[in-house]
Amino acid sequence: MSKILIGNYMLNVIDGELPVRTKDVLLVVGSAPGGIEAAAAFAKETPCDVAAVNRVITLYPGSLFLAVSAQETEISGWVKARKNKKARPCVICNDPLPEGVEGELDAVVQLDRACASSAMFAALIGKAMGYPRIVLVGVELNREGERKVYEPIVQAAKKKGALEGVESLSPGWLAALLRSRA
Repeated sequence: MSKILIGNYMLNVIDGELPVRTKDVLLVVGSAPGGIEAAAAFAKETPCDVAAVNRVITLYPGSLFLAVSAQETEISGWVKARKNKKARPCVICNDPLPEGVEGELDAVVQLDRACASSAMFAALIGKAMGYPRIVLVGVELNREGERKVYEPIVQAAKKKGALEGVESLSPGWLAALLRSRA
């Protein structure tokens, strides 16, 4: 088991290991409207490793470097349902693991505190892998009640340096908070 401190988060890789990054930029794709299209445009212009979160694992048409989810009960099905079967992404989820998925995961990462979303989980994993730049797209956290719950978590993570080098191409409060100096 390896432990990695990222700002105010302690990441414990409790099973498997994180892959070695191949680029300097990690693009994390979420399911907000226009996210997949914006990701494809960004990846066309910028060399990057691509990580999809949650159901976007199934929907993203290009190659994926990482498939990440904090919804450990769903990730196995999303990876199996991918239409692009050219290369299997490195599959990472959080603990506790549901029964029956052990052999289907490449790494299991445990966090010592609450995380705002699977996209933030992917960003923290990207930080642990040494990416100097992490770009979120299709990640807004604007569904009913999300901001009220998640904004204090993201603010604390940003204040403690856990989200240094993380930016968002999507509109909304999350992108503004990540751009802010405080």
